[in-house]
Amino acid sequence: MTIATQATRFLVQIASTILLARLLAPEDFGVYAMTAPVVAIINLIKDLGLTQAIVTSSTISKPLLSAMFYVNLALSVGIAAVIALAAPLVATFYDNDAVIPVVQFVALGVAMNGTSSVHRAILTRDLRYGTLGRIEIVSAAMGVLAGLTHAWIAPSALAIATVNVVTGFVQLVQSWTMTRWMPGRPGNRTRVLEMLKFGGGLTGFNLTNFFARNADNVIIGKFIGAGPLGYYDRAYKLMLMPLQQINGPAGRVMIPIMSRLMNEPGRYRFAYLRALRILLLVTMPIVCFCIASAYELIPFLLGPQWTAASDVFVWLSIAALHQPLTATIGWLFITQNRTGEFAKWGVVNAVTCVMAFMAGLPWGVVGVAAAYAISDLVVRMPAVWWYVGRKGPVDTRDLFQLGLVYGMTALLVLGGLLLLRMGLLAIGWPVIVILVAMACAACALYWCIIALTASGRATIGEGIELVVQQFRKRFARHRA
Repeated sequence: MTIATQATRFLVQIASTILLARLLAPEDFGVYAMTAPVVAIINLIKDLGLTQAIVTSSTISKPLLSAMFYVNLALSVGIAAVIALAAPLVATFYDNDAVIPVVQFVALGVAMNGTSSVHRAILTRDLRYGTLGRIEIVSAAMGVLAGLTHAWIAPSALAIATVNVVTGFVQLVQSWTMTRWMPGRPGNRTRVLEMLKFGGGLTGFNLTNFFARNADNVIIGKFIGAGPLGYYDRAYKLMLMPLQQINGPAGRVMIPIMSRLMNEPGRYRFAYLRALRILLLVTMPIVCFCIASAYELIPFLLGPQWTAASDVFVWLSIAALHQPLTATIGWLFITQNRTGEFAKWGVVNAVTCVMAFMAGLPWGVVGVAAAYAISDLVVRMPAVWWYVGRKGPVDTRDLFQLGLVYGMTALLVLGGLLLLRMGLLAIGWPVIVILVAMACAACALYWCIIALTASGRATIGEGIELVVQQFRKRFARHRA
């Protein structure tokens, strides 16, 4: 259900990215990217990890939920006011007054998101993924429609902000309607403090990880300018979007399930590795396709004016080779109640990322992307696999064995795709035909090579079985 939801949402968002790129100028995306770090960091602070604490808690009471709601409400509204007041300071930092109305407008979305976060956590805890799917699809579609309308009537960076604000508003209305839960008298102060401690470690990681993920935008915007930042931002978003649409929902499903299996280490390990294999089976062909087809894919999707983003896209795609696996490391830290260690890793991650960005800065946005990719594969990937696997049901050997099999398969597939690309370009086929052929080849090659291993055949079989089961259920429901 979650995969189907995210596939639909992904189509909506990719259409938004493509259409907005054709309606707006790269400078508009650069202006919005300048404001994004400020707003996103406040989004992390306002929640304090409490919604994740609700999802993973073994028991929860109505007074405790009410207490969580009021804490989130106070934080989100207060911080939204701080954002709006700080807008002139952001403009001064970038020496660009165009960011002021964007920051002030998005502050409204920050407040609305905090008002509905507990309700969405309740739905997640109850495994109501069908309801969550409807909320996400409808809100995303309404947000995109509003943003495109704004971009058509009055092209500016505010059109991009409109997407997020309208999406947040529709989510707020639907979440309250679907849960039918109203906050009451708060209580259970002891449990609140326990959850704050759990959330503090998670928030610590989120803050440092946010800093690492957005320091490149700040550095490029400050030292290179809005235009190059626009190229970098679109390449980054286009690369990250497919992975987020898969890994994010998978985490939403797996974290509450794994939390309930902590007292059964064998089942915990089996559930994690099984889910991870299926994720890699889906995501790795996407990454291989992006690397091999970047110089045709970017101009085709975004238009010829975005060709300069292709080099950046290639390097970021190389960095993404390990992300489908590494992105699930947080599941282990959170479900094992190791959020303090998670926060410590976040500091190491942030420091090494910033060092890489600064090292690549003399070579422009391509240098920043290349330095990030190289340091990610050589330094951060092996470090975090070792760090999380030191203890717990899933050890370091499990991660490296799985990473080796799927990583070597990716290299073989990349070689085949690059040869195929050369042949198709030599023939002179249309770009759309080349892209479709390479996408199909990426999936076919990857799955065929993985099927040579026993675990790969088992994973493919499980994936097919899951799809067949869903079709049978839907068919039976329609017949009834």
